[in-house]
Amino acid sequence: MSDEMRERLQRTRRVTTPWSDDRTRGISGPHFDELLERWANGYDWGVHERRINAFPWVTVRAGDTDLRVIHQRSADPGAPVVVLLHGWPDSVLRFERVLPLLADMHVVVPALPGFPFAAPLTVPGMSVNRIAGIVADALEELGYSRYTVSGGDVGGTVAEILAAQHPDRVAALHLTNTAPQRALTADPAKLAPDAAAHLRRSAQWFRTEGGYIAEQSTRPNTLAVALGDSPAGLAAWIIEKPRSAPLSPPMSNRPPSLTGSTRRPCSPCSRATSNRSREATPRCS
Repeated sequence: MSDEMRERLQRTRRVTTPWSDDRTRGISGPHFDELLERWANGYDWGVHERRINAFPWVTVRAGDTDLRVIHQRSADPGAPVVVLLHGWPDSVLRFERVLPLLADMHVVVPALPGFPFAAPLTVPGMSVNRIAGIVADALEELGYSRYTVSGGDVGGTVAEILAAQHPDRVAALHLTNTAPQRALTADPAKLAPDAAAHLRRSAQWFRTEGGYIAEQSTRPNTLAVALGDSPAGLAAWIIEKPRSAPLSPPMSNRPPSLTGSTRRPCSPCSRATSNRSREATPRCS
């Protein structure tokens, strides 16, 4: 960690509110203090940087965009292909513990544009639809014409679009969750009871935990000032999200009628040992 970063963390100006200890209103004061102390004085980023750079990274040109992906090849040229799509506030590291279990497959884990470890965005207009097209082009560039896709959070939405736009390429679609915005569009009267119950849980989650979606999708420039200038502000924004994630409805209650796909879900994540070829590694920053 740089001296400047450590100094900025130590000089963070605390903002006291009447509900600083109320975790239902965001990150709590004591938790935040503990986080900043650990980050400034007890965290060694270099260890993790070296670990992340050791993944088999490649950069693929997809249309007018560079897409960075972890490309773990199987020793068998004819092995099945699995594409893993992450969400937010995580990254390709969502699948770190899965990679060693998939040595008998070709595995492609894109760092989705705009997310950690991705190539910098240079033009406006990025969307889940465009990302799906970029991923499809990148897979074609890598030589893969048929693959299983698994995704969650925004990666799940990208996966659904990819499957819908390229049914000839997507052999199976596996979703860990569906977008909570479905609660705003689906008609409960047309759903089975378990699907309607899922919809109600999704709507509740969206009301209590989905505020960040509106802010990030409608006013990104304003938010970027705080998140880009203040490391403590970025930490506070992100740290509560993993805590709220368990409130999302369990996948076992999500019927195919809510996924927009009639494909049989496929879980590829039950394999053994790792084979990591070193091709190219982006600098982690």
